[in-house]
Amino acid sequence: MSFPLKHVLAALALLLAAAQPASASDNKQQPGASPSPAASAPQAPGAPAASAESAASQSRVTVGDITVLDQKVGFGSLSPEERARFVSDRLLALARSDASLDALRLRKGDEGYKVVLGDSVLLIITPADASAAQTDLDQLARETFDATARALRTYRESRSLKSILIGVALSVTTLLGLVLAIALIRRGFTRLDDRLHHITPRLGAGLRIKNVQLLTAQQIEGVLRRMLRGLRLLLILLCLYFFIPLILSFFSVTRAIGRKVFNLFVTPLETLAASFIAYIPNFFYIVVICIVAYYVVRGLRYFFELIGSGDLKLDFFYPEWAIPTYQIARAVVIVMAVISAFPYVPGSSSAAFQGVGLVLGLLVSFASSSAISNVIAGVILVYTRAFQIGDRISVADTTGDVVEKTLLVTRVKTPKNVVVTIPNSLVLGSHIVNFSSTRLHGDAPLIIHTTVTIGYDVPWTQVQALLIDAARRTEGLERTPDPFVLQTALNDFYVAYEINAYTRLPRQMARLYSDLHRHIQDTFNEAGVEIMSPHYQTLRDGNASTVPSVLGQPGYQAHHFGVEVAHPTPPPGNRQP
Repeated sequence: MSFPLKHVLAALALLLAAAQPASASDNKQQPGASPSPAASAPQAPGAPAASAESAASQSRVTVGDITVLDQKVGFGSLSPEERARFVSDRLLALARSDASLDALRLRKGDEGYKVVLGDSVLLIITPADASAAQTDLDQLARETFDATARALRTYRESRSLKSILIGVALSVTTLLGLVLAIALIRRGFTRLDDRLHHITPRLGAGLRIKNVQLLTAQQIEGVLRRMLRGLRLLLILLCLYFFIPLILSFFSVTRAIGRKVFNLFVTPLETLAASFIAYIPNFFYIVVICIVAYYVVRGLRYFFELIGSGDLKLDFFYPEWAIPTYQIARAVVIVMAVISAFPYVPGSSSAAFQGVGLVLGLLVSFASSSAISNVIAGVILVYTRAFQIGDRISVADTTGDVVEKTLLVTRVKTPKNVVVTIPNSLVLGSHIVNFSSTRLHGDAPLIIHTTVTIGYDVPWTQVQALLIDAARRTEGLERTPDPFVLQTALNDFYVAYEINAYTRLPRQMARLYSDLHRHIQDTFNEAGVEIMSPHYQTLRDGNASTVPSVLGQPGYQAHHFGVEVAHPTPPPGNRQP
């Protein structure tokens, strides 16, 4: 696949456009030119102060892009920046002139040492300069003179015809190398692209996780092709990126622009590398905190597993508290580890990071008020031992078995196999009836009870015997302790009897009640005793018995009312003779 030429040209244009503003500010003013408004204008109130590097560059004496010395003190009414700019202009004008540099001399005067060319004074080295440089005046003067002469000769040599021709030759060589490198990249990636055809049959069914098809073989091949195209484009752009500053560095006029282009990519990498190296000690702090927190959590888990399994018994701590307490302790350890490691996270001390953290904290606190109340209620329910998983409970209007209990919700499965999710705050705010009392009270089984109403004509001893017999017939009710009967009410037409029986099967309450009611009907029917739970009138002349055993006797006929119907007397007008 060919790489379009327009992409190369576009990349060159973008790099040059990005580097041009930066290089323009680096160029020194020409002799006689007025200072730029940006350099002389006062800084706007509230604008950030100039960096130390830019301030140092403004007080640097240069010849083109060659640094001679750093001007640290002023001279007379001139500031260090103005003095450096004044000297730089003189040196640049000399370097561009045809004057011979052999007449360059160092002379000692009343004000210090002077670097002169004939009668023209180029710069002065004063005792104040030596004091600022913390060196001897004679040594500073000699070093400054040598640096000035070397910079002037280097500036002229770099702009000579020989230097330009060498730059052109190196540029042509580099361009040929660039073309060769791009050709090799294209050829190599073309081969890799062709070999993808042989990879597809080896992929088989593609990428699958259990029964889920994530990517087919054709899709994987397409992803690999796109990755190769992106990698090829990246390599070609990198070649172009390093080619441009290299070409520009061959010529002294464009060397500053080339340096700026190169720094567009290298400077961020250097900053990232420096930040990463500086972050390494903090990274080890975070690693140590994570390791300590990990082993503390493991130790807590082992300790509470011993309590939960019963291998370690504490008088004040119940085994069912083990897992919830471990979860709470683990959360506390993790939170403490995060708080301890937070100062070592990169950017944690920045105002932006802290502001975002504050906003997120406020959002979470406002949005999770109900969740927090559910969590607190869940913790309270754990330590009050109101119920456990598997218990038959009744909460508000829901009765069923507890199938799941978390810090947020409790799930109850009703006898109809309906799972009801109840928030813990609602559970805590309601009265909780736990039918699984055996777990908490040992040998005290649950008592189930039901009420029947029998007329006053049946002896109460017979009713109690029938009810106890029905309870003993019901499978799942305990024989010991014995069932017992309570007479709960003496109503107008009947007596209310309550049968109470013990059971250790609270999760089968629905079946037990059904069987008990069925056996009560059987025992009373067998004894010929009517259950007066519906209201019956006491007049029985014309009513059939409600006992099924009586109704089923052969030849049974219901009684009729003993009422005689008399013939009515005809009206006077209709009498027959």
